[in-house]
Amino acid sequence: MKKRIVLQGLFVALLGLFMTSSYGQITNLYSPIIPVKGTASAVWDSTHNRYLYSYQDISADALGKPVFNESSIYQCNRNGSNPVLFTNLSGQLLAPTRLLINGNNLYIADWIRIWVVSLTDGTVIDQIIAPGFMGIQDIATDGVNTLYASDFYFSKIYFFNMTTKAYDTLSDPKGKISKPTGIYYESTPKPKLYITSFVSNSPVQCFDFTGDTFATVYPTSYQFCYSITGDKKGNYFLSDWKSTAPNAGTTYKFVGGFSASVPYVKSLNFPADIFYQPIGDTLVVPELNSGKKTLLFAKASKDIIPPEVDSGKSISPTTILVYFNEPVSSSATVKINYTGLGTINSIVLNAAHNQVTLTLATPLTPKLQTYLYVQNVKDLAGNVMTQAKQLDVTYIPLSIYDAYLKEGLTVSPNPVQNRFTIGYNLLQPAQVNIELYDIMGKQVADFYNLNQKPDRYDLNCQIPNTITSNGVYILKVTVGGQIFMSKILVNK
Repeated sequence: MKKRIVLQGLFVALLGLFMTSSYGQITNLYSPIIPVKGTASAVWDSTHNRYLYSYQDISADALGKPVFNESSIYQCNRNGSNPVLFTNLSGQLLAPTRLLINGNNLYIADWIRIWVVSLTDGTVIDQIIAPGFMGIQDIATDGVNTLYASDFYFSKIYFFNMTTKAYDTLSDPKGKISKPTGIYYESTPKPKLYITSFVSNSPVQCFDFTGDTFATVYPTSYQFCYSITGDKKGNYFLSDWKSTAPNAGTTYKFVGGFSASVPYVKSLNFPADIFYQPIGDTLVVPELNSGKKTLLFAKASKDIIPPEVDSGKSISPTTILVYFNEPVSSSATVKINYTGLGTINSIVLNAAHNQVTLTLATPLTPKLQTYLYVQNVKDLAGNVMTQAKQLDVTYIPLSIYDAYLKEGLTVSPNPVQNRFTIGYNLLQPAQVNIELYDIMGKQVADFYNLNQKPDRYDLNCQIPNTITSNGVYILKVTVGGQIFMSKILVNK
């Protein structure tokens, strides 16, 4: 075998080993191996409220041949505690790389075959084997009756009928698939199979079943991508070894598709087949060389987006509010620089951590701009603002915006034919009345009379059929006793 295969290839244990059809017998065609001792794959068994995961302990003898100290399937509680042996297939497992549950069966890929095991007692029910199986690294299902398997050694994606075990390979006439490892099946919005490869500059590929076509959806610069999964909310996770050095691995998160990725969990020992757990919104990260029989858990919705300043406004001569687009840390109170006259009596972060209130010792001059500079504010996950923000704050007395609204009202469209929307952000609880008058001061519509809580509102209004004349009308909005009036043009 070439050394390239050793470095890129059958990485779990037998890097480059050729297996005979007689299980457990290894020919003299072998390569040095990377010893591993850790977990490779995990899956959630909702019926029995437990995780099942594969564990490998594989070393090398003096000649470089693999020594299988242990290859087993364990179970543990939801928090990872109480790991106990589920089944070791009487020592028959080679190097279990991927687990999958379908119905009441556990499917175990171990390089040269796929075992079918009962979830009830761990006994072997069946095996799935295809001639030429050489490096089965991952399996996935459509949830109905098709099982997909990636073969690293021969650069193929197999698909099986789970009942008859009839099989074929996905069409790849141009040889786009190279050293496939991770596969992830997605049924909506249309059926697709995502594929990662254990090669340099590992691309994320996609087989679209609606047109039977391959495409590269993300050309990464990663070195050795092992696995890919998704949370069915539009986000994807990918594990990357980077190298064969300890603690070099990283998992990445693609937010809302594959336009960009960010490092998610770093300093991992050969991150293997990552698994998304909807219960608790958890990302389960097995590590092939952690030396432990336990799993690593990370919060899948961990905040990775830096905070931004939403807006700032004066609600009284001595009070300025600064709004953030997400909860921020208490350091925000010392990261706001006020350049107006006088001093600041206090800066207070609200309980929701998304609003800072500045109380001024010297009142603001009406209609005179004052500036605030906000920079280096962190959110609760430790992400830092990417750039400083300058806020231009002007105090305008006796305005509806002062006490109740974060920003002004919006009315769209204007002119209006039949329907329009009134939008606003309410800062505190208030009674809101929305009425329409003609230019003679006669009320022609009463749209809303609501007691509303602080929130963002977009209220739809329908011009009543009783209005038959086009022209200018007056929209009157009363919030907490303060009145805002705006002209709208009705053009039916």
